Amino acid sequence: MDDFALRRGRIHGTILIDLATSRPVDVLADRTADTLAAWLRDHPGVEIVCRDRAGAYADGIARGAPEAIQVADRWHLWHNLGEAVERTVTKHRRHLQDLIDAPVAQPDGLPAPPTANPSVTPGTRQDRIAERTRQRHAAIHALIVQGHGLRQIAHELNLGRNTVRRQELCVLGYRGGDTTVRQYVKPWRTELPAAPASARPPTVRQATGWFLRNPAHLDPDDHRRLDALCTACPQLAALRAHVRRFTEMMVHRAGQRLEAWMSAVLDDDLPELHSFVTGLRRDQDAVTAGLTLPYSSGPVEGHVNRTKTIKRQMYGRANPDLLRKRILLAD
Repeated sequence: MDDFALRRGRIHGTILIDLATSRPVDVLADRTADTLAAWLRDHPGVEIVCRDRAGAYADGIARGAPEAIQVADRWHLWHNLGEAVERTVTKHRRHLQDLIDAPVAQPDGLPAPPTANPSVTPGTRQDRIAERTRQRHAAIHALIVQGHGLRQIAHELNLGRNTVRRQELCVLGYRGGDTTVRQYVKPWRTELPAAPASARPPTVRQATGWFLRNPAHLDPDDHRRLDALCTACPQLAALRAHVRRFTEMMVHRAGQRLEAWMSAVLDDDLPELHSFVTGLRRDQDAVTAGLTLPYSSGPVEGHVNRTKTIKRQMYGRANPDLLRKRILLAD
């Protein structure tokens, strides 16, 4: 069973499907415990009910079909754990600032100098040409700083005017035309180029994803950041271990480990995860069944999406009786 909106955000109904056939069996006008309990009493013989974590559903099943096994849906369990992980990361978000890769500082805000060309052998003709070019470059820019014009610099250094104007891009391998370079640097003549954006720390949502994502699918850089984060904060290291063990328990249907997992969580300083454990204990039998049995709410979620399509076809104006008939009779 699962709920769906009859009127978005205001009125909700409940759709019930047969887990054996994945076909809808009924649609209830609300999602209250009384309505569900009454329906179950009128339809005896229900053995297993898969549901979300809503207390109304748990109460309605207990009253209407007390012998039925309640199964908490695994997706909802994982979603609830994710919320607890996000609250924990938020509490320790100051450590995210330490994950910024500090850039190499350069004097006077200049970019890092180009690395030497390993193919140039000292003392060769190519090396002498490069050295002469560097000396010319230094001499020309020294005169520019003093306020000399290009023509005057060319006369003083006995160089052609085009040589004075030529940039070091050619020495670095540029083979394009002057016009391209001129257009590229034109905005810089009126204002300084925009400073590169400062590095920002990862967001809480990004860091939460590192804890919840399959390590095999984690980007190497994110894996490195997660390792650094857990090294800097013992609480986050403990959180990482607990999330991994819960994942293994859920994937391998090892619900018998739940009690030991909850006790281990309560031994660590993780109040946000303690709240998650408190919720599990209130619904422990259903959670254990959800982590053990193969049933899930996946089929009913598909019918909820189909119900939304039916509602749109009727422009959201169908009354509950007509909507129920269309859901039950649709192929």
